[in-house]
Amino acid sequence: MVGLYGFVSDHTSTTTSRARKSTETDGYSRLPALAKALFRRALSFIGTPRAHWASLQRLYQWILRAGFSHFGAHYNYARNLHQHGKYDEAAKHYRKAIELKPDFAEAYNNLGIVLCELGHYVESEASLQQSLQLRPHPYPHCNLGDLYSRQGRFEAAEAELLAALKMKPDFAAAIYTLAQVLAKTERFEEAEQMYRQALELAPEDAEIHEDFANLLIQLDHLQEAKHHLEEALTLRLAAKPESNPLDQWIEQSRAYYQTRRSKRNYGSKR
Repeated sequence: MVGLYGFVSDHTSTTTSRARKSTETDGYSRLPALAKALFRRALSFIGTPRAHWASLQRLYQWILRAGFSHFGAHYNYARNLHQHGKYDEAAKHYRKAIELKPDFAEAYNNLGIVLCELGHYVESEASLQQSLQLRPHPYPHCNLGDLYSRQGRFEAAEAELLAALKMKPDFAAAIYTLAQVLAKTERFEEAEQMYRQALELAPEDAEIHEDFANLLIQLDHLQEAKHHLEEALTLRLAAKPESNPLDQWIEQSRAYYQTRRSKRNYGSKR
């Protein structure tokens, strides 16, 4: 589907505020101290580029192994797995987040995305509809539009995308998905207009440039198509990851805890 949606980026503000309150209702105050410390550390890396999210996966694995059974940890870990195409595992942790927090609209939304990627369209639709019931928002509408488009239900797809745009007129992903629906139904002039609007809002999205180029080729606008393909290539090359401070922190932490464990073992033998 188009994009990886979460109503709050990596659930930072919601999860952090609840964690700091240490309420008994979500079980946070009863969790092991090491797990809570690791989770707070993970939240400090929320701004880590997606190219480095594999490192965040390792950090969340530590957190869950340390006994942190908290909806925010499962949700954030699921998003990282989701980003790397590990849809079955991501679905498991989205479901766990929902089990721990049944009114978690964001988790239902993202669960609907991964279920769609797995081809479980009926379950995907139900999850996205549940997200909308819990919290009306343009993201589930957009994702339903993409789901219906994949099924060839183009009228339903267009209705959902227009509903998303009514709520958020500058929603680039919904405009882009609508452009795809219009192209599939051979409404090429309208599709071209939507692609241009999407690129005005998201000029650094290589996928939109590539998709628009394919439409321009169909319309025999070859020179402009060449421009957008070149732009997409430039953007993809520029997106290659650089050095990652998170990896360095993980290695330092591992070395620290290995040293502590060695000292404890040595002390027990004396």
